[in-house]
Amino acid sequence: MISVVTIVYNSPEDLRCTIDSVSSQEFEDFEFIVIDGGSDVETINVINDNFGIIDILVSEPDRGISDAFNKGVSLAGREYVIFLNAGDRFLESTTLKDASNKIKECVSGGDIIYGDSIGVGSGYAIMRCGDHQRLKQHNSICHQAVFIRRQFLLRKSFDLDLKLKMDYDLWLRSLESGNFVKIDVVVCLYSLSGISAMRENRFKGRVLEILLRDEHHLLGGCGCFNIMILFMNSLLSRCEWMEIVVQKVKKKIGLYPYHSENICLYDEIFGRKVGRK
Repeated sequence: MISVVTIVYNSPEDLRCTIDSVSSQEFEDFEFIVIDGGSDVETINVINDNFGIIDILVSEPDRGISDAFNKGVSLAGREYVIFLNAGDRFLESTTLKDASNKIKECVSGGDIIYGDSIGVGSGYAIMRCGDHQRLKQHNSICHQAVFIRRQFLLRKSFDLDLKLKMDYDLWLRSLESGNFVKIDVVVCLYSLSGISAMRENRFKGRVLEILLRDEHHLLGGCGCFNIMILFMNSLLSRCEWMEIVVQKVKKKIGLYPYHSENICLYDEIFGRKVGRK
């Protein structure tokens, strides 16, 4: 059913978090592929410690992220591929099971089947509601929340000349020829410390100001609450912070079913509501 591809380069702790998330899945019909770009000893040690749950491993220098993605696709043996980079993780232990059930319900099938995601930064998190109809305006789909048909990827592939935004390039090239399908599943927690994300969030203070001011982003509907920002002043590590995000989101708002009227902003340190419904 699903091939989970994780690419990594010199990120032992990030990789450990992702492996823990993959290994916790209450779903059997998937394979786990790790594409390592020739990492340091610490990262290789993490791989060796978890070798039993890795179905396919490649550890060699590559030409960058696109090359690593393409390697994963060429090795994948299941119908759909999802890219969960080192440092990213599935939202819950039932994520793959929930997503696979939704995929099976897609009457027309789908080349690019996507859900929603939560981006986690240093002290805040952003709920991203995927919407392929907005791709011409901006990258409105998080690749860590996308299940792509392997045969479709083999025809399209990621552009080796691109060092960043290769996923966005793929979406744009697929608008005319690919079948995009949205499923009501929050798929992942992804790190906002990734290369592309760090550049995008260089001016995150300004971005947050705009989001807080723009009612459309707060109350816009695409079947679920569009965006949520949780503020925390925390010194916790990324893995611990992500665990807290999962628990806080589920406790304060609840992820199923989705209702845009449940949106509110919270200061999670003091437990005060600082936004509005």
